[in-house]
Amino acid sequence: MPFSETNVRVLAAAVKQAGGELPPTLRNLREAIWAVQGATGKPNRDPLDRLADDAAAGKLDAQKAELTIAKAAAHAAEQAHVQQAQQMAAARLCKRFRTELVNGGADQILNSLRPIFDEHAEAVQRTAALIPPATTAEQLVSAGTPEQLEAWRSIDHHVAALDQIARVADEFTHHSAAQVIAPPKGFSSQPHGYAAINGFVLFCVADSLNPWRAADIDNKPHRGSRWFGAANHLQLRTVDEARERLRRWCEETWDAMERSRGKTYRGDTEVIRTNPFRLAEEPAQAGA
Repeated sequence: MPFSETNVRVLAAAVKQAGGELPPTLRNLREAIWAVQGATGKPNRDPLDRLADDAAAGKLDAQKAELTIAKAAAHAAEQAHVQQAQQMAAARLCKRFRTELVNGGADQILNSLRPIFDEHAEAVQRTAALIPPATTAEQLVSAGTPEQLEAWRSIDHHVAALDQIARVADEFTHHSAAQVIAPPKGFSSQPHGYAAINGFVLFCVADSLNPWRAADIDNKPHRGSRWFGAANHLQLRTVDEARERLRRWCEETWDAMERSRGKTYRGDTEVIRTNPFRLAEEPAQAGA
């Protein structure tokens, strides 16, 4: 599906809710899209509006009816043309919005969110160090320090803020309409775990936690959220860094699929399939 006005609205709302900003070019395009969608572009009054009234009043003869119908036909054609032109203009602006997003706009949005991400990620890291994972609210009430209690009360706030940023990142992945990161090409069928490689996995976690492990982290409420599961690895990545994380995941997944498939032969010769995701200068893994 083409990148649409709805996709622009979803992204703009997500960025605003997360506390970030669209760069000026994207803001200008968004406003232009709103203007085009809001323009009525209506021609003059439909000639058929008075047809029934004239007929009831005895003012409609054959000549007048023929003239009214001709005017109505021209009016309908003009109205259809206006609507088509409006749709074409909006589509052209949405296409340009996506182009600007892919060509640096997404990174500018991420840059605007990075200080917010860092603030809440650091708070999660402090809280994770203060409060062990299995700690219950009852235990904190009975034996927790004031610092632990304050940290416990703030967890939902920090988790919500980071979740909002992850929702923005979701709009840039290979699963999104914008596809700032293009979908990988090379798998004959969608591999296991592909759907779980989302904005959190690609954009919100450092390379010290590989995509496989990041995707497997449970995401439960409060202290059980994925942000605590990855607390020591939180980092808001650039588009290029996230793209490389996806490539690496695809490379390792392809190798794993090949190992599970076993060896195949053409006559007496083993068929060696080249991993389409491996960089040219990167040596193949032993046993792959």
